[in-house]
Amino acid sequence: MSSALYTEAAALYKSGVIGEIILVEASFDRQSASGAWQYSVHIDASKETVDWNRFIGDAPEHDFDAARFFRWRNYQDYVM
Repeated sequence: MSSALYTEAAALYKSGVIGEIILVEASFDRQSASGAWQYSVHIDASKETVDWNRFIGDAPEHDFDAARFFRWRNYQDYVM
């Protein structure tokens, strides 16, 4: 997995801090309200800092929306 948490866990294991591992359980949930598609919306995002027209491309036109930009996977407009 590419998460920094898994990288840190591997480093702790390799260093001997964790000890013998008997069981590992891991999961991810991209569909929950706090899932992977809920990326942070940068506070400095604006019409001046985002190339909105390029982002929209062939998708239906919308007024600038920072959440739509950073969390585009939540919208069917951008599914390929």
